[in-house]
Amino acid sequence: GMEFRVDIIGKRLRSSMAVSFAGMATPFLLGAGLAWFFFHYTALFPQKTSLLEAMLFLGASMCVTAFPMLARILHFKNLSGTAMGTVALGAGAIDDATAWCLLAIVLASFDQDWSHAWVNIGGGAAYVTFAFLVLKPLVSRFEARAIKDDQLTEAGLAAGLALMAIGAWFTDTIGLHAVFGAFIMGAVMPRGTVARDLLAPDGTTLIRAGT
Repeated sequence: GMEFRVDIIGKRLRSSMAVSFAGMATPFLLGAGLAWFFFHYTALFPQKTSLLEAMLFLGASMCVTAFPMLARILHFKNLSGTAMGTVALGAGAIDDATAWCLLAIVLASFDQDWSHAWVNIGGGAAYVTFAFLVLKPLVSRFEARAIKDDQLTEAGLAAGLALMAIGAWFTDTIGLHAVFGAFIMGAVMPRGTVARDLLAPDGTTLIRAGT
């Protein structure tokens, strides 16, 4: 999330949406078609399951991407922060969030209880809105206090890690993947010294914090 270039995604939003749609439409249609076959010719789905529910469930399940794996591949190939890597991450985030919301709708239709779906979808939208419109300006305002001698302070390190843990906990609580919450929280973190020390690959920041 801290390597995610919000400025690039702003310029390439249409590309990210197009990649996301293409990446969802193909597996969704194939999964829905497979569900139609299973529904009519096998006993895979319970009897109370309708054809529409079966198609939505399997289609949405096939849309879920391995978002953490995608991020690791882009990082390993040094594509993080590039236009291609940013578009891929943006599309993957949209795919995962949409797929989890679809699954919440299907599960709600099974139980005839839509409260979970409302919490899942509404909570995710509220979280993203709060993170970018409220939390990001607040974190930027306190950035100067978290840096001393061109290094992130121990308090700044603890606060940064705590915020990402809270983001992961919240999205996991409302039924979205925990990594989505941490990703959004990382995306709103200030770049420069803060991101550099939180991402320190050699562990110097952690060693300094423990002294």
